[in-house]
Amino acid sequence: SNITSIFRKDYFVNPHEHVANEETLALYHFNNDSFYGENETLFVDFSNNRNNGTCSGVACPSSALGRFSTRTVDFTQAGDYIQVLDKPELDGMSNFSIAAWIYPRTAGGGGLGHIINKFNSYIFRIDASGPRINFRVYNNTDWSQMYTTSTISYNRWIHVVAVYNGTRLKVYI
Repeated sequence: SNITSIFRKDYFVNPHEHVANEETLALYHFNNDSFYGENETLFVDFSNNRNNGTCSGVACPSSALGRFSTRTVDFTQAGDYIQVLDKPELDGMSNFSIAAWIYPRTAGGGGLGHIINKFNSYIFRIDASGPRINFRVYNNTDWSQMYTTSTISYNRWIHVVAVYNGTRLKVYI
């Protein structure tokens, strides 16, 4: 599926004009914009945090026609991923939101298609049961999680948002 990451904003007509605010931890357009040095293996973080993503070899997603931009990343093979290095600002957040435009074709390998996964911190994914969206947050002792009651459809663009306010989890479709 086409997967994005934290605060994806590729729907701006001209991404060259968009500037993330100081609270944005990461902002990815995923449109392979060579003006900013993006290519098939480098994915620029347009926030001020420089959490650029990379991939290599068979782990790299392919390029495809996007929802709003000319191009986007297409996770068509098992094992495709974009890696962002672990940085302190991405850990221990008491509240945050994740937004993504996704185009799921299936729920992914093993029935769980990760939209974003931060090891021992948070997981936002598609679960084949339904299919529906699952959002999980780790609070240093246990996982809190929720599943959407509504199901999602395959083979169409869907905007999904996960929100954690320090105690409650919500997902918007």
